Amino acid sequence: MLRGYLSQRERAASNARDVEKINRFADELNAEMQDVLAYQSLDHLWEEG
Repeated sequence: MLRGYLSQRERAASNARDVEKINRFADELNAEMQDVLAYQSLDHLWEEG
């Protein structure tokens, strides 16, 4: 019973660390994507001129 509890706690801690990593990288990727979209939105202005 104690082993199961400790195993479950370790899994939960591992999952929490994984979610933290995913969220951190998601924030970085979202920032990069915003830069790309901003650049693309300006790119069409140069094509018209």
